[in-house]
Amino acid sequence: MTAPVVLGLSRRDAQIVTLLEQGLPVDRIAELGVYRGTRERPAWTRADVLRVERARQPKPKPKPKPKPKPKSCTCGRQRPAPEPTPPVDWQPPADGAPREVVLTRREAQVLSAMCEGLTAAEIAERLGTSHWTVKSQITAILSALEAPNSVRAIVLALSDQVQVRVAQGNRKGRGGGGADG
Repeated sequence: MTAPVVLGLSRRDAQIVTLLEQGLPVDRIAELGVYRGTRERPAWTRADVLRVERARQPKPKPKPKPKPKPKSCTCGRQRPAPEPTPPVDWQPPADGAPREVVLTRREAQVLSAMCEGLTAAEIAERLGTSHWTVKSQITAILSALEAPNSVRAIVLALSDQVQVRVAQGNRKGRGGGGADG
């Protein structure tokens, strides 16, 4: 019997495929491997037949991933959705004088870039730092301006309600590892 030419299979595996296609059971094909070779060195073994048979079977389609469940507490109950925080409206002092806010030189540069409409990544590229550093500086700016978000910080910076002053020396008076102090 001549084995068909099957791409990617050795001659021995092609012979096994031919016998499998004829409907012979695995054990009988393994016996034929012994008859075609010698007892000490059969043409193929039962393991060869099983390997080829597995390779011929269609691969099962992967199961779709389940949708993630909403996070729950450790007790198993589902957490209620957080309530939206009401907007914080800062009112200027009654005497009409603008409030003074002290920022570092770098925070002032970041605030200026925010007022130009740049994103944190664009500001980081301009200043030569990482975007995580810029996000940290934005957080410090929001805290100093007492603003709930960056839009409110920009509005305050552009209005006459807040006067931004750049700190001289090291980090707004905090001790730091700078060369000057």
